[in-house]
Amino acid sequence: MGVIEQHSSAVLLDHDGDLVVIVRDPTQCKSRQFLVSSTKLSQASRVFATMLGPNFQEGAKLRAAQKQGSQFPVVTLEEDNIDAMDFILSILHSATDRTMRSLTAEEIVTIALQVDKYDCTAALLPWINAWCNPNCFPVDGRAKSRDIGYALLAAYLFRSPDFAALSARYVRDLAPDFAASWEKYELLDRLPESIWRADGISREIDATMKEIRCQVLLVAEDIRRAAVLSRCKESNCALCKDGVPMPPSRCHRGMSEYFQVLQGAGIWPSLLPFDVMPVNKVVSLIEELPSQVGHRCSDGSHCRLVCEVERLAQNVGQTRDAMKGISLPPLKW
Repeated sequence: MGVIEQHSSAVLLDHDGDLVVIVRDPTQCKSRQFLVSSTKLSQASRVFATMLGPNFQEGAKLRAAQKQGSQFPVVTLEEDNIDAMDFILSILHSATDRTMRSLTAEEIVTIALQVDKYDCTAALLPWINAWCNPNCFPVDGRAKSRDIGYALLAAYLFRSPDFAALSARYVRDLAPDFAASWEKYELLDRLPESIWRADGISREIDATMKEIRCQVLLVAEDIRRAAVLSRCKESNCALCKDGVPMPPSRCHRGMSEYFQVLQGAGIWPSLLPFDVMPVNKVVSLIEELPSQVGHRCSDGSHCRLVCEVERLAQNVGQTRDAMKGISLPPLKW
């Protein structure tokens, strides 16, 4: 029997291949064979370069087979994800026809774990750059919190230089209680606690929510103290900055109507949204407030209530946009 026939079930990734790689996944009780080029593996991965070098048994088998022209030596990779290794080995051999399907967030993070294990980041850089882009990473709206966790884990394993910026993007869509849901997914155990617990994402969400809540209450307190609203005279008000002198005004309806607007958005009298909703959702609700102000008085667009609500919408958006994200921590071994 020829050497090709001995491994007829192997996925042919290189017609001039000189090595059979068998990937075994004990969790699925199955394996898959690949006919590959030892040279391409060694060039792409320092782990494979060491494994197939002169100091390891696999390397000795490879050189003996090359000298004798005998059957392909076999390298067995235990406890690896078969589909993830299929994707990686296919990329390393330019077999892109095997990698054209869309991947889920879980599949990408599984690939990231294997890329980290075999140290072949450079070879997959075009794919990694896309996966580390929040606009490209596939987040399932039905499991948004979980997939955001996978996105952060993948970026962490890929050592993304933009980790802080992308984490700032993702954190805005996490509810304050996200950590409880993450604990259900074993893969997310690989994400260092410094990223997502007290000193990381959780703290940034809590601080941002506290600031937004204070901004909402501050407007209410200002209106309450004023008792009656005068025309807006703020020099930095987007609506009133033309500097045209305004006559005095005594509008008595601002306080009640401000609370009515908040109540219509579901953030008054209860402040529950600040405890259960993502930052983006809360900011979205507040940014809609100006369009919901039904207040009308002789001050028109210069009414202080109208201006205060408009300014609140701007301020909470700026507070959200100021979220800095989390610095990339050292790899967790």
